[in-house]
Amino acid sequence: MSITLYDLYHESKSKYKLKLIAGETGLKNAVSWVQFTEDIMTVNFLKGSELILTTGLNANNTKWIYEFVKELINQKSTGLIINIGNYIVEADINEEIKEICNKNEFPLLIMPWEIRLSDIMQDYCSQLVRDTKEQDNITTALKAIFAHPHNTSSYYSELNNYGFHQNETYCTMVIYFDNMRELDDKSKSIFINITNILIKEELNYHMYLDGKILIVIMHQINKQIVERMIDRLEKYKPITRIGIGDIGNSLYSISLSYDQANAALSTAKYKDVRKCYFEDLGMYRILFFVSDLEMLEKIYKESLEVLEEYDKNRGSNLLETLELYVRYDTSIQLVADKTFTHRNTVNYRVKKIKELLNDDISTMESKCRLQMAFYIKDYLSLKRQTGAL
Repeated sequence: MSITLYDLYHESKSKYKLKLIAGETGLKNAVSWVQFTEDIMTVNFLKGSELILTTGLNANNTKWIYEFVKELINQKSTGLIINIGNYIVEADINEEIKEICNKNEFPLLIMPWEIRLSDIMQDYCSQLVRDTKEQDNITTALKAIFAHPHNTSSYYSELNNYGFHQNETYCTMVIYFDNMRELDDKSKSIFINITNILIKEELNYHMYLDGKILIVIMHQINKQIVERMIDRLEKYKPITRIGIGDIGNSLYSISLSYDQANAALSTAKYKDVRKCYFEDLGMYRILFFVSDLEMLEKIYKESLEVLEEYDKNRGSNLLETLELYVRYDTSIQLVADKTFTHRNTVNYRVKKIKELLNDDISTMESKCRLQMAFYIKDYLSLKRQTGAL
């Protein structure tokens, strides 16, 4: 979980005599680094989410302060601390400046001239470096657990040290971006924006980028919070797809939730939808955890291949008729209604299907076997489309 300006401010406001002037609602935004600058012309070199410090050396009037703040907001900086008393005084920060800060949720703080900039910068940067190392260690542990879930007890112990406790609820979601590239400026900006969304929901989480996939592990979570979070993320346009795993009741559930989230993401891609919960996949949940795809294909072909070949050679659609016939519990009338076909035609097709399959499709076992074959058919199609088969 990233360090926010709120964390830095509340831990050190007395020590550095910080005073919040405007933009209080933006305090929960993440801080990636601390940067000192005096020149408005160099602001465009910022990458986003930096906390800016300045003395206002080049401030010859209040208009400069306004323009400086405006540029920092445009660069998606997290906030600004002005070292007042020499070049800028508190009275120079007029209502227009405060208004733009409040409107854009951009925290503006001041501290007296007597505070040395080097002290606060060293303090904040040290905290950020420690946090980055901690986040990297968590990411390493999670990657090891996801890759080898049955041989990772030491990594679970390490996660415990970082606040991932055994008897808490956990949920994993994976977020896909079509144009995501690791480490480029656009990707970092997207990462920062999603970080701020998660922080504002006051979630306990960890996330890391793996190619075009952003992996988010949430803990101390419930279904209502997850759904609210997904609704917010779904509105964020750079996100293409979201897969959400089930909520587990222990730390050891995160690997399973991760696999479930990836299965849900594959389904979202296949169905061309923005989000997919693993719990909504019904019978497909079983198939996602069958490793022997050749066995699945054999089961499918044993039940349906003869009809596929017949349709291919005759230009008929017996397979479609059978799928509906099984789905609607062998109701000729419902199949006729759904296909806008006369009952007699459906009766003829069903008679032919039974003849080809050598099965009157009257027992529960027979119907379940055929229904499962259709599930497998769709699942294998999904696997082919997503490149897993």
